[in-house]
Amino acid sequence: MRQAITISVVGGVLLLSAALAYGGGHIEASTKFLLAWGKGNWDDLATVATEKVTVTVGGKDALIDVVNKKAEVALVLPFRGISSVRVDGAVKGVTVEEIAVRIGSEEKKGKGTLTIQEKDGKPVITKVSVE
Repeated sequence: MRQAITISVVGGVLLLSAALAYGGGHIEASTKFLLAWGKGNWDDLATVATEKVTVTVGGKDALIDVVNKKAEVALVLPFRGISSVRVDGAVKGVTVEEIAVRIGSEEKKGKGTLTIQEKDGKPVITKVSVE
């Protein structure tokens, strides 16, 4: 049993290393964004997001105001299945296979897309869409 756990941990580390080596800056920034948003960690959020991030849920827009530490929409943890979206070989976003958000008392689950732009050589999240 102990060997199986060790192999699983080593395998996870290797997968993470591979992800970081291949477009990992975007995956890493997206993961950091989602975890910071979900946990309300505004300091971490500010390192991987623009000052204001629009979240579109079912055709309605809500706002994450990173500078003023206010959000009209909350991420419900956990999320699952992150992968890069490439256009002509360049990473333009990240898809999240399973994501849930809450606006007021209404919760929406579905597939998500994070739109990414480069700012000062780093990937930052500018928009989130939930189908």
